[in-house]
Amino acid sequence: MEQPDEKHLKSEATCVSVAVYYKACSECGYQLSDTFESGTIDVNNHDLNYHDAKAPTCTESGWKAYETCKREGCNYTSYQGLDALDHDWNDWTSNGDGTHTRTCKNDPSHTETEACSGVDCGQTGACSVCNGEYTAVPAEHEYEPWSYDASEHWRSCIHCKASQKSNHSFEDMHSEATCASPAK
Repeated sequence: MEQPDEKHLKSEATCVSVAVYYKACSECGYQLSDTFESGTIDVNNHDLNYHDAKAPTCTESGWKAYETCKREGCNYTSYQGLDALDHDWNDWTSNGDGTHTRTCKNDPSHTETEACSGVDCGQTGACSVCNGEYTAVPAEHEYEPWSYDASEHWRSCIHCKASQKSNHSFEDMHSEATCASPAK
């Protein structure tokens, strides 16, 4: 009869297999090379691989140091993901050239630079974001095409907040014929 005995243990139970014992004589203990399985799997007996931690950055997630089981058929892992930190920006600072920059507190190599804003074309004033003084470029407004509805039309400068708006005017727009153009 096959009776498990620790002194005849070939391999202990693992996360994917039960214990294996050598067959042995129950009277004298003579051990054969033949084996038999007995018991249940040991869900906590893994053959582990170690994985180093990876710190999260502003834009990429990371993980804590963790282990995985090498055994085929076992999906054990102690993996714990860490969310990306996202940027934690300092205040905008004027660069003195009509732009301003901000730097990430988590990683000073992460910066953003933008054009100053809030001053009309050709005017000098304080930026509405960084409060640095600058002169808006270009010197003259450059307008987008007209937009309109049933009663009025409007357009805005593509560089600043300047805009034009008025009601439609349907005055007669005819002229006398000249030697160079017909009457309208």
